[in-house]
Amino acid sequence: MPLIRMISALSGAALLLAAPALAADSKVDESALRYYASHNEMDRAQAEIRRLQALYPDWTPPTDLTALSGDRESPLWDLFRKGDMAALSAAIDQLKAQDPAFQPSADLKAQIERRQARDGLIAASDANDAAKVLAIAAAHADMIGCADLDVSWRVAAAEAAKPDREASLALYTRLLDSCPDASTRLATVQKAIASLGADGGHLLLTHEKTPGEFDRLRPDFARAAIAARLSGTATADPDPRDLAVLESLANAGPKPDDAALLGWWYRAGKQSDKALAAFRTAATLAGPDMDAKIAEGLVLSLDDLHQRAEAIRIAHDNRQRSDTLTHLYVDLGTAQFEGNPRPSLAAPDIADYGSAVSATQSAAGAEVLGWYLYDLKRPADAAPWFDHGLAWKPSASLASGAIYAALAVKDDSKANALITTWRTQFPEVADIRLAAPTSGAGKPAGRDAILVAFEAGNFSRCVDLANGRARLKPDLSVIKGWCLMKLQRPVEAAAAFEAGMAGSGKVRQDAAYGKSLAAMAAGDVQGAVATAMNGVSAPERRAEIGAAALADTAQARFNAKDWRGALTALEQRAAFTPETADLALLRGWCLWHIGARAEAKALFLRLDNTLSTADTRRAVATSGARS
Repeated sequence: MPLIRMISALSGAALLLAAPALAADSKVDESALRYYASHNEMDRAQAEIRRLQALYPDWTPPTDLTALSGDRESPLWDLFRKGDMAALSAAIDQLKAQDPAFQPSADLKAQIERRQARDGLIAASDANDAAKVLAIAAAHADMIGCADLDVSWRVAAAEAAKPDREASLALYTRLLDSCPDASTRLATVQKAIASLGADGGHLLLTHEKTPGEFDRLRPDFARAAIAARLSGTATADPDPRDLAVLESLANAGPKPDDAALLGWWYRAGKQSDKALAAFRTAATLAGPDMDAKIAEGLVLSLDDLHQRAEAIRIAHDNRQRSDTLTHLYVDLGTAQFEGNPRPSLAAPDIADYGSAVSATQSAAGAEVLGWYLYDLKRPADAAPWFDHGLAWKPSASLASGAIYAALAVKDDSKANALITTWRTQFPEVADIRLAAPTSGAGKPAGRDAILVAFEAGNFSRCVDLANGRARLKPDLSVIKGWCLMKLQRPVEAAAAFEAGMAGSGKVRQDAAYGKSLAAMAAGDVQGAVATAMNGVSAPERRAEIGAAALADTAQARFNAKDWRGALTALEQRAAFTPETADLALLRGWCLWHIGARAEAKALFLRLDNTLSTADTRRAVATSGARS
């Protein structure tokens, strides 16, 4: 019987028994096993393994059948599509260990390299490393385009971080011109606003495919412009059309953010009524979850409008929301302790204020409490507050209060020790007699309480005492005026200085000088100059008023975008007094806006090299002075 027919006649089992075992070094044909594995026929693959083990007892079957697949890269591509790059790298290493000659295909290698570059670019972008983002993008320019907008937007944002923003604007423009999807185009303009600000974003409006395509983004333009103005990174106001849309949106809600933003905008523009209304809207929309910044805006706007009682109440009720609100409560809360005679406050209210003073370590608050309790004939309670204030931030008023409180409780040794400790820093305490004063004015015998309060820096008390007099002598009216100026109440100060001008000699001169400064602080530049010219004889004081008036004029003309008018005022001022750094920076921006950019850059560099500040660095960066 021929051999072939003989073999075919035997059963499989008989064949295995009859066939001699092959040598261990014989090559094992795994083609069938590969075929079954590639078609996921695992039962047949296991049967094939058993067959091969019987033929080749020394053969070790593979532990991973997928490694024998006809398309060995298929699992690798699956891992790539999942984005599991760590597992993909491990799988490639495993295949190389099984077959040292194995290499991923050129296509897979290219895709892996691209993915790694993309991941690196995104990581650099998240870390705000613009230079690295641009370096990776330069090496992989094919990543930029409509197919990968996230990468494209990140590259455009990195370009915007450079002094010259033209490359960023060009990339945003390219995306708008080449990406037809409407939502993609809107998102691109939004990204441009975030990177380039409202001014840069406005330049893209000329690329609308249809009129009004980007109108829905007007609130975004307004938000960006307001944020830039409030942070000092831009000088241009929001477009009125954009602002009107945002105002309408803010009033409609439902979120409070826009109303709060408008509140800060109005407050910066000295529109306190509109600011308060906006913050009230924001508070209503926010409800119990009101943000601390909204409460802060309410408090400050109320105080701007002299609605101190409500401002104190809101600061008190919300002081746990932020440290700023606690400090506002302490600062504004001093008003509730002032008056002549002193108001009678409940013990819990005093204790509540005291806890806020301790939390903020406010020397001013401690001083207010100390004098309040002293005037209520409670020197033992007043003494700790004077002591606390001296530990936090020493002042002549606190030192005087501590000495008087010690004297009132007949602790002469403490009073003497306090005088010894503080007389060098505050010479006026050396004049305090070792006998308690009849009131908490902190006055040594023979000196008017108003003058003592002024010299001690207790300006609120100075005004209270002056208001309690039926009639003030001209010299004391002048002192009252200076106290009101310290309290930033220039209109009232001007009236006090006017009363002081009834005096003669130096008193009248000081009153005229003070009235000029008060008028200037109140925004009445012409009135300030007229008063100085008619009532101030000292040339140096007239020059001071004139310089301040011209500086105010320059700023006003700059705000009105009258760049040449602002430069004229600056030139007039510089003719008789040196230019300050802030006015020099203003001059630089005027030059920039009228087109004298080389001169402006040189000035910005000189200012930054002399004394670098956030404003000078911003001017250098914006103008590209160092490029």
